[in-house]
Amino acid sequence: MTLRVIRSSAGFDPTTLWPGKDLVLDLDPEHALVLPEGVAVDDHLEQSARIAIDDAARQNLAFWRRTRGADICVDGTDLGHIAEVELIARCFLPAERLRRALVAIGAAGQIEAYGFDAAALHALRDLAPSSCIVSGAPAAPLAPPTRAGRRTALVNLIERTAIRPWVRGEILCVPYWHLTGVYSRLAHRRPGPRLVPVGVGLAGLDAATVASVLARGGWGGNVGAAARTRSRARVATQLGALSDAGGLDRWARDVLLRVGGGGPAEVAHARRMLDGRARLIVVPFDSPEQQRPLLAAAREQGVPSLVVQHGYDAELGDPDKTLAGHVAVWSPRDRTVLETLADGRIAVTGNPGADELQITDPVARGRRRTVVLVEYPGRLSSRVDQRIGLRHVAVALDGLARSRPGTVAVIRPHPADGSAVSYPRALAGIGGTLQLAFDSRTPIESLLGTADLCVGALSTATLQSAASGLATVFLDVSGTHRPWPFDGSPGAIPVVRSAAELADVVRDVLSVASPPGAAAAREALGATGTGTDAVIALIGSLLAP
Repeated sequence: MTLRVIRSSAGFDPTTLWPGKDLVLDLDPEHALVLPEGVAVDDHLEQSARIAIDDAARQNLAFWRRTRGADICVDGTDLGHIAEVELIARCFLPAERLRRALVAIGAAGQIEAYGFDAAALHALRDLAPSSCIVSGAPAAPLAPPTRAGRRTALVNLIERTAIRPWVRGEILCVPYWHLTGVYSRLAHRRPGPRLVPVGVGLAGLDAATVASVLARGGWGGNVGAAARTRSRARVATQLGALSDAGGLDRWARDVLLRVGGGGPAEVAHARRMLDGRARLIVVPFDSPEQQRPLLAAAREQGVPSLVVQHGYDAELGDPDKTLAGHVAVWSPRDRTVLETLADGRIAVTGNPGADELQITDPVARGRRRTVVLVEYPGRLSSRVDQRIGLRHVAVALDGLARSRPGTVAVIRPHPADGSAVSYPRALAGIGGTLQLAFDSRTPIESLLGTADLCVGALSTATLQSAASGLATVFLDVSGTHRPWPFDGSPGAIPVVRSAAELADVVRDVLSVASPPGAAAAREALGATGTGTDAVIALIGSLLAP
């Protein structure tokens, strides 16, 4: 019998796919509850195999980068470094998952590949067991992941326009929610170092403050679409002239072009930004390809860099906070996690974004409204399977229906979850007498303020909930180890693993004056109340002669 290997279940009726006949690499999140067990690649991977897959994917990427060496450097830019995260997520990790699943099911004979683009299809012929014959027509490349947040037509227009850097200030700063207080304080400090925004706008600052920042410090400008197009053409010429090395080489080069093709133009622009007064760059993360050109140019020119932790580290393979010369983390736990990974000097500053943490008003108890945070598998690890999102919600709704029938359950997807629009359809008929609502837009602090209970996922938002004093339970249906304070240890956030456990614990946490886990959550969140002061002091020390 021919085995059909399918790149994505999107567009399929999942009830028509059968174990032993079909094998799906990427599960459409909407299909998590209805796709038959044994059809998804993850269904065949034990937890020990998943850990080995993560390790192998990174080792294979490192070997490929060493082998290719100067072949993937263009205009002095190491494209393998710029696109490291996407090379893992789009090539080396899915390839290793698929390879091991084919071995696990004992694949032999004819394989019909469906939905793989030309580069991935070529690689599949090497990934399949030697007893397999792979056939299939190449499909269009997969669309890139949806970018988080709403983007206006004006922002899109500005990002396509070439604008030269105009740098007067000393600190190149990339905006993000947790740095708003830091940037606001520095913007109003007279005398003091001047900020130079990188990107479009300074999120969270009022118009007058932004105008003042631009007038005093200037702006980092923008590469523009034309320069990126020329850059991609140069990269395409160089990569296209390389002979095929077999294995994942063609697939990796295809991802490199799509993700890192604009890298040389971005690095050249970053060099212009730094060739002047800049004495420090401050970024909220250092793993995505959008940040790495700036960090690469800073390292070339000897300009110090500081990354300020932006979210809870779920320990699922993201190389964030490992490149910058200096790292500000939220808690001692984060320092311990990074000690053997980070290149930079690590300082525990607390979380500047949690300085204004709102404590739940006891009057809010009795609202009978629950926020259900949706678990997210992540793109850089196979440890959490792709069914987890809707599976997590279904168990949560079952437990709430048992313990709080007739109440409101607000489903809040992870910010990186691009499938949120399908949740109402996928959850139709689930939840019994619960009143379901879906909210992806309300700021999480405001949303939590409307509830008397949170059923959490492994996320910063769960820490915010518990730290504020809101009754919070972490629902863990992953089947893998979760880090503190999501591990069920004494004093940590309460953990449940089934609907029955959730129903029992919900009654307990709602009946006590001080819900458990708040102190641990505040520590993990870095809610010291002095994070802004500590980060500003660290910035001052890095600017000192």
